[in-house]
Amino acid sequence: MAQSLCDVCRNITFATSSSRADNSYTTWKYSFRSQTFSNTDVPQTDRRILSYPLYGSVASLMASSSNGCPLCTLITDILLYSTFATRMHPMGKARQVPDVPVELLWYPNVGSRYQSSAGGCHRFLAARLVTDTMTTSAFQVPLFFTKYNSEALCSTLSSKAVTNHFYTGSEENFILANFWLKRCLSSHSRCTIIAYSFPALPTRVLDVGKEGEPLKLRLVDGKSRVGQYITLSHCWGKLKIITTTKSNLTQHESIISFNSLSKTFQHAVIATRALSVRYLWIDSLCIIQDSIDDWTSEASKMGQYYSQSLVTISAVSAKGGEDGMFAVIDSRVVSPMPIDITFPDSKESGFVHSLYPADDSRLIWGDTKAPLWDRGWVLQERTLPTRMLMFSKYQMSWQCQEEMGSENIPEGRVRESSQEETDIRFSLVGSQINPLAAQSTSHASLISRKLHSEFYGDQVSRHRLYCAWYNTVEQYTYCKLTRPSDIFEAIDGIRLALQYALDDEYVAGIWKRDIHRGLLWIVDEEHGPNRGLPLRHRRSPSWSWAAVPGACKFKTKNASPEDFDKSRLQINVIHFGQRIALKVHGVLRRAINIEGDNGLTESTHRQGSLGENLIDQKSGHILGNFIADSTESTALTEVWCLCVGLNMQISRRINPKRDEIFYSLLPDCLKGWMKAKEIEERLALRKLVEKFEVYVLVLACLNKEEQIFMRIGVGQIRNHLKCYQNSKPQSLTII
Repeated sequence: MAQSLCDVCRNITFATSSSRADNSYTTWKYSFRSQTFSNTDVPQTDRRILSYPLYGSVASLMASSSNGCPLCTLITDILLYSTFATRMHPMGKARQVPDVPVELLWYPNVGSRYQSSAGGCHRFLAARLVTDTMTTSAFQVPLFFTKYNSEALCSTLSSKAVTNHFYTGSEENFILANFWLKRCLSSHSRCTIIAYSFPALPTRVLDVGKEGEPLKLRLVDGKSRVGQYITLSHCWGKLKIITTTKSNLTQHESIISFNSLSKTFQHAVIATRALSVRYLWIDSLCIIQDSIDDWTSEASKMGQYYSQSLVTISAVSAKGGEDGMFAVIDSRVVSPMPIDITFPDSKESGFVHSLYPADDSRLIWGDTKAPLWDRGWVLQERTLPTRMLMFSKYQMSWQCQEEMGSENIPEGRVRESSQEETDIRFSLVGSQINPLAAQSTSHASLISRKLHSEFYGDQVSRHRLYCAWYNTVEQYTYCKLTRPSDIFEAIDGIRLALQYALDDEYVAGIWKRDIHRGLLWIVDEEHGPNRGLPLRHRRSPSWSWAAVPGACKFKTKNASPEDFDKSRLQINVIHFGQRIALKVHGVLRRAINIEGDNGLTESTHRQGSLGENLIDQKSGHILGNFIADSTESTALTEVWCLCVGLNMQISRRINPKRDEIFYSLLPDCLKGWMKAKEIEERLALRKLVEKFEVYVLVLACLNKEEQIFMRIGVGQIRNHLKCYQNSKPQSLTII
């Protein structure tokens, strides 16, 4: 069914006579969001708008949408199901919208961060309900009117606008995907700092043939061969999917029936051929699943496979192979629609599209994140690739190191990476250049030395990389693993990249040179479904974040080297039988956990009512609070507190600028005395604050004679530091 604008939308005109000022705080606060607009884009004084009346009521707008008008459908969909970028459940109940007039606004003095070679002109529009209530901003629909420079892109978008129901695996979409890929390869320096024109192929790859040739699938040996290839990131799901085993390896090397593939794998084959790439790497097919040796060998190379592939294709919304990657979507609410609009200076032809479309590909955090992003192995499959082509139930989207694009924003926009993403990326680049640099003194060697000197050569840079690791681990522990034993393998690709940059030893998920901060992780009580598990576990040492499956956070990840004093504890990594253990030398104090089954009096419990549940056994003083790793830990009465480090960062509560403003308001006769007194008090406060921010490992004693302990939690001591200052250090083993 062809799309056709209604008469109202076909004749949109912004007349000069409709101009008015709009200084509504809510309008400007919510419409111009930081990911789209900078401070210089939004005018601070001349907030002029021009308006065009759409319909006299929301009911009339919805009626036009039912009759097929694509612009009315877009506005209605966002009004009913979206609140700025937050998409409600598609099957959920639509929110209540007042039946009031609807107008279309144009903001002539607003610029935008959206800049690309394909999008030459942007005008900011918004559909808004005409109401005087405070909820006006909640019913404002931000839109872009864009004129594209690329004739090929305009042609593709016009073709997509022919029908309401659009298939994300269509020819038009792969024209768009190839447009993004070619632009990235030709003009993105950050994406091509290491240009693998002919990278080494993985051990095995699926040969999908060439586009236009008869389809014949088979596994081929990639050893000692080079070529471009694509990697697939997907969820295995609960239903059985095709795998390669010892018994069918020979058969798969001869031929694999297309019909034997899961729907997701079939779509991946179609996408690979559409991108003019011959080889596809899929974990279940390219790793011999019942061979421990092959799985171990290939798992260690997965980071390399994803980082060196031309593109990683991601089946974002698919819970299993039966779901597939491609979806049928309503192009009216996703794809830019062709439209003519009359502005005061001219009548222009362009495309209208939403600013903040719903997209599972961007939902990587929280309880509502897409199925793929909830899988532990996928974190490195999302972090390490140079380029990603993602398919969700809403649309197809693109991401490389410099740009983000989608069906909704086909021109692309600059990708603003977080600091940890940038740090991990440069670490990865360095780790890939290093093997080349060892064999050559040319360009690769120069880049390798430059990266080391500029990004890894000082303490601040290394500290930032450690922070990137802690943030990555936190995100990783919120994901799920089918096999808990994969806890270290599933993140090993990121570890290898950082290890090159840090030049540090990695022990059970913790970096040796930053082991003090690495030990101070806590279980996220809101997302720790495993707190009921027993204390004893075999997956990793008790002191590693991998010991208790579930979400964790690092208490001191943001503490700078100057602020975190770790001199009170000496740590050595040793072998304890077949395990890795810590041999430490520091101050250990016996304490009572007042939340345990200890029979303490009610008055004692009241003393620690402000979250302070640790009492020094010798002096009886309340020390601070203790966060247990598991439910079983909280039941222990006698625990031991080992001082790990002193965090000085809390002293920054003193605000010199605030003091300066305060003093300027005082009468002259009081300034001298007050300032001296204030300084004296604040210096005393600084000493007090710096004195009482001690982090301890809370331990349970397993063998008193041999001084063998295991970790059961982390404590924070704010009182009676002298208990540690006056105690004699001792040696013990933590397993």
